[in-house]
Amino acid sequence: MRRLSVDPLFSGIAFDSHKLYDEKGLLKEEYQLDPKRLVLRIPKPYLDAHPEMVDNP
Repeated sequence: MRRLSVDPLFSGIAFDSHKLYDEKGLLKEEYQLDPKRLVLRIPKPYLDAHPEMVDNP
């Protein structure tokens, strides 16, 4: 999701919230997403094998 947020094809689209709807299609809840949680960390064995790689923040 983080890469899509900087892709020119998806400019103007915000990826900072998630909406939960009920069975009737009405908005039930909206969650604010933390950008830090939208990326996966690179596994330590891979980072150890490739010291030039920088882990995702």
